[in-house]
Amino acid sequence: MLVKIKQNICNRSFYLLIILFGIFVALPTFASKNSCANFDKIFKLTKMNAENGVIPSKFILGKMYHDGQCIPRDFHAARKWLLEAARSGHADSMYYLALVFYNAGGPYNDYDQAFFWFQKARRLGNASSIYYIAEIYLHGRGVKKNKNEAKRLLMMASSNNDPRAQFKIGSMYHKGSLNGRKNLHKAFDWYTRAALHGHGAAHYRLGQFYSKGMGVRRDKVKAFTWYSIADLHGYINGKSKKNEMYKRLSAKNIVEAQGLIQRYMKSMSYPEF
Repeated sequence: MLVKIKQNICNRSFYLLIILFGIFVALPTFASKNSCANFDKIFKLTKMNAENGVIPSKFILGKMYHDGQCIPRDFHAARKWLLEAARSGHADSMYYLALVFYNAGGPYNDYDQAFFWFQKARRLGNASSIYYIAEIYLHGRGVKKNKNEAKRLLMMASSNNDPRAQFKIGSMYHKGSLNGRKNLHKAFDWYTRAALHGHGAAHYRLGQFYSKGMGVRRDKVKAFTWYSIADLHGYINGKSKKNEMYKRLSAKNIVEAQGLIQRYMKSMSYPEF
């Protein structure tokens, strides 16, 4: 009888996870369908305004082509419109133009140009550029490697709540590439910061850290919690690890994990970078 009750609780908890996952996946899909429903009209109006010299419209059109949402991605068109807007002093256009040049697989890959436009965008107040300038210094892409400058910039980006920078710092402490030796406690701290700002890979890393007891006490409930959150965000391998951990949990563990998932998901913020 007790086994049956436990199994029923486990089943209900597992189905709740599936429902939560379904809601999470369905919302962006629904929003995407709605945003693309009237896209032709929006696109035509934006393009007409861009051709008439409206700078914000040039930026929006360039970003549309860059992101490839609702239309095929087109780096050639993205470069054309973003360059026109960037030359008029539009900071966000400079940032996206830099991304066009930064894309290693793109037709315009040029780290010198990427660095140039990221720097200009940053000087005009685009905070998203700081992370990429740090990456350029860290890997020596078009400039001389400078780990100290990279670290300084990553710290600056992290103070602006950029989850990419927080995850990168965590990864450097994890691998020992920041100061020549690993520090799993600091890695865990930085991964946590990134995770609470919606970084999918950080959710997965926290699952690993709790599962293996790396930099923190081993905790199968919290490991399951973070693998589940990684899965909810569509992170690769999150689902398989979540299911693997699920087999090791009791009914009480499952209920506890559900509470943690809801609590973390409510407290999570998603800065725009």
